[in-house]
Amino acid sequence: MPMAGKLEYRVKLTRGAEEVLFPEQPAITRFKGDVPTWVLIPHVACMFLGMLFAMRALFAATGGGDTRRWGFATTALLVFGGFVLGPIVQKYAFDAYWTGVPFGYDLTDNKTLIAGVAWILAALRLRGGRQARVAVVIATIVTMVVFAIPHSMWGSQAQW
Repeated sequence: MPMAGKLEYRVKLTRGAEEVLFPEQPAITRFKGDVPTWVLIPHVACMFLGMLFAMRALFAATGGGDTRRWGFATTALLVFGGFVLGPIVQKYAFDAYWTGVPFGYDLTDNKTLIAGVAWILAALRLRGGRQARVAVVIATIVTMVVFAIPHSMWGSQAQW
């Protein structure tokens, strides 16, 4: 199967006029290419550290701490991990750099886009010495919601 190829299958048992399908919903296998560790490990590390730093920024925002350092660090990690390393991983795995909006509906790419935009907007509010606590809280909530959605749902699919 090609990269991003998808195979759906189930077993059909027939006896006379009786017919049973198992499982009811087809089992799905997606095929991907090999992703080198030199890009996969930094990508995963940036995304998880971005989530961790987002939580730290939330604690700073709600506890009177310095949101700027944590907010800018979170933005840098998520932008680098999601918009630089993520497309490289996607290209190796599924032979496409980006399959989210406006090119498709890949949920992982769209989740990255939403979280990235939230933190870029928060970073813009953090400029000029501002603490932008509300922006940091909103960006963190968006990030937590995005990370709660399973990875690779509605993933890349070969169109053939």
